[in-house]
Amino acid sequence: METQIKLCWLGQSGFLLAYGGFSLLADPYLSDSCAKLQSKLDHTRHTPIVKAPETLQVDFYLVTHKHADHFDPETIAPVMANDPSCRFFCPGDCREKIGKFFPETPERFEFVSAGKMVELASGVELHTIPAAHETLEKDEYGEYKAVSYLINFRKENKSIFFGGDTIPYCGQDAAILRCLPAGAELTLCLPVNGRDDARHAMGIDGNMDFDEAIALAGKCSAKLLIPCHIGMFPANDPAEPVTAEYGIAAGVNTILPVAGEEFEI
Repeated sequence: METQIKLCWLGQSGFLLAYGGFSLLADPYLSDSCAKLQSKLDHTRHTPIVKAPETLQVDFYLVTHKHADHFDPETIAPVMANDPSCRFFCPGDCREKIGKFFPETPERFEFVSAGKMVELASGVELHTIPAAHETLEKDEYGEYKAVSYLINFRKENKSIFFGGDTIPYCGQDAAILRCLPAGAELTLCLPVNGRDDARHAMGIDGNMDFDEAIALAGKCSAKLLIPCHIGMFPANDPAEPVTAEYGIAAGVNTILPVAGEEFEI
């Protein structure tokens, strides 16, 4: 009997995944900590906090890069306190933030490397793939500073890709397909808030736009596209609204998630 894979969008690039006997968080931002940042952009959150972090007990916690809406100490700390066995994965570029916010528990964080696979459970694989935010930048150890994650559910022959902040880059689709089992049904969760000169002038690194996400979904023959990284900070959103109808009209099955609502993939 096939085990259900359920997703709940938490706002921004955050997702809660439930599968069989385990649960997983990817890039949850469940506070208003970004409003405290010194920035030219208004970081007051506009997507409600749909899950209180102190109520969450999960087995795995994925961080794609060190930016505060992805590596959020005010979300990490209560989740960490809830379960001493929860495994936290992040790129090595998060070292400084770990030292600042979690100096007593740095061993809780496991650094990921592109091209490496971690078995999360029987038949469940975690692959790390480079992300270009907005460049494919590496740290002093030669590891990518920003990453995405592909999770393969071998028994169900389904896969889900949690895209870290990234623009398209040469070989991105090939990197995904290399780690994808033959015939697997692929769901892509991609940041689609785009990028422009005005945000660059404020020092805001951008992401792919919706058309670029649709193109990547096509190249990877994805079964489902879930656009995200929108609606949290409106000044960082694309000028044109993102709609499921637009993606479907372009030939890609698309779901525009609603924060807090669970759905099956």
